[in-house]
Amino acid sequence: MKEVAVVLFGVGGVGSALLRQIVNGRSAIATRNQIQFNIVAVTDRQTMLWEPTGLSDAQLLDAVAAKTQGLPVDPDYRGERPS
Repeated sequence: MKEVAVVLFGVGGVGSALLRQIVNGRSAIATRNQIQFNIVAVTDRQTMLWEPTGLSDAQLLDAVAAKTQGLPVDPDYRGERPS
């Protein structure tokens, strides 16, 4: 099976729909196409979630839920800018 690392820039309407499709269709995609999508990062204009080994489905769906509520994808973001 081929693994494809994915970084998603933007979790708006299109990005959120794509994440839901990947999460909900993982096993079918893997079986049909012999491809495993490994989402290693998702970003919005303020923050980024990053996990080199891949974000869990729960983390991805939490990011979608956060953006739906107008929150940043990183639940630990407190408005600080890195120095």
